[in-house]
Amino acid sequence: MPGEVVDIKVKEGDKVEKGQPVLVLSAMKMEMVVTAPASGTVRSIAVEKKMKLEGDDLLMDIECDWFVQLMAGHLWTKLIKDLV
Repeated sequence: MPGEVVDIKVKEGDKVEKGQPVLVLSAMKMEMVVTAPASGTVRSIAVEKKMKLEGDDLLMDIECDWFVQLMAGHLWTKLIKDLV
C-alpha cells in the first residue's frame, strides 16, 4: 500500500530491541508505527521523512544480534578446526 514516512525514530548505529518503534508511516490518512522485527544494530536507513513509499520498499537494514553471535561462533569454530 502506498504511504509516506512521517517520522524516523532511530539513526544509523543505534541499538534496537525487538518491538521497539523505529518508523512512523502514514497511509490512507492513518499512521502506523513500524517496530524492529528483532534486536540488533541499525546498519542503514533507506528512507527520509516525507518520502513516498510503495508496499515493497526497503525501510532500513538491522543487523540482528543473533546473526552476529552465530557468525562469531561459526568463525571461532572454523579457526579452532584450522589450528588443529
